[in-house]
Amino acid sequence: MPISNKSRSSKEMRTVVFRADASVASGTGHVMRCLALADELASAGWSALFICRRLEGHIGGYIQARGHELAWLDCDTALKREVSGAIADDAARTSRIIRDLGKPPALLVTDHYAIDAKWESLLRHDVVKIMAIDDLADRFHDADLLLDQNWLDETLDPYRDLVPAHCLTLLGPKYLLLRRNFYEARQTLRPRDGIIRRVLIFFGGSDPTQETEKALEAWSSFRHDLEADVVVGGANPRGSRVAELVSELKGVRMHVQTDNMAALIASADYGLGAGGVALWERCYLGLPSSVTVVAENQTYSTSEADRLGAVHSIGWHAFVTSSHYRAVLEEAMSKPGRLTAMSLKGMQLTDSRQEKTRSLVASEVLAVIER
Repeated sequence: MPISNKSRSSKEMRTVVFRADASVASGTGHVMRCLALADELASAGWSALFICRRLEGHIGGYIQARGHELAWLDCDTALKREVSGAIADDAARTSRIIRDLGKPPALLVTDHYAIDAKWESLLRHDVVKIMAIDDLADRFHDADLLLDQNWLDETLDPYRDLVPAHCLTLLGPKYLLLRRNFYEARQTLRPRDGIIRRVLIFFGGSDPTQETEKALEAWSSFRHDLEADVVVGGANPRGSRVAELVSELKGVRMHVQTDNMAALIASADYGLGAGGVALWERCYLGLPSSVTVVAENQTYSTSEADRLGAVHSIGWHAFVTSSHYRAVLEEAMSKPGRLTAMSLKGMQLTDSRQEKTRSLVASEVLAVIER
């Protein structure tokens, strides 16, 4: 499908701008998947600028620690489409930051459920290309590229009537945005035999529904000789409580805002976690897992992955208790054959059918901005 005929100019910058937010309420997934793309583009000689709101639970320090530039919007409340004037105001603030760069960046990437075609059209003259990352398919986008790595029906394009005719749509988990160490880990992945010795517990960067604590309560309530790695994000406001629970449990280690997630997934035999980006990371490395849906936008992909046999869905978080996690653990330990089948299916769903050190998304993006 052809891309917009707006060509590269010698006056543009080798810069990609990302507009995404992280917070306790919305989690860190939007920023984290943008970071994965930013890292890959940086390795190809491009610089990245993140434009974010300074919300409670932001991970601005982590963005900078990864070597990327960061500009704050002068706002400490979440962007919401239903608030009168909010979209135009956010777009105007973003536009001022981009224009201060002096030259138009080659690409603007949006990853935000409140951003739509109205916002994007207001930035059209400030950038060369626009890419939207979405997984709701519930609004129009004025974009040249669109990524939805959660869409699983290859026979249907849910964005066909929501984007311009020239927009290139990248759909499905084969377009996962992953850090390079995931590709390296997959190439050396050990065969999984379905026997659980080590469990990975991770419910997202902020875990607003406190699933980690429920899982740890379940962990302490039954006899076993398993080990566990518990991961919490820097945006988790209850990290100290999780650390307290972990300190009381034998064989359990806690990791905060880790850069080593690929190794933790590869070394585990089973996972308890949320949907979203983390679900596909586990599938990519063949880790069978039970998934709790902690946000509405995780419902479709979790349900479909469960239907296809790649994960086991526990259901909506409000109906999940520590006793459910205990029952899930006990059942998983008794069904090694089910776990090996789940592992293989997850890897099949995320297989781009090529050995690589760069994602298909990064390859597509580079093909557009470097032409």
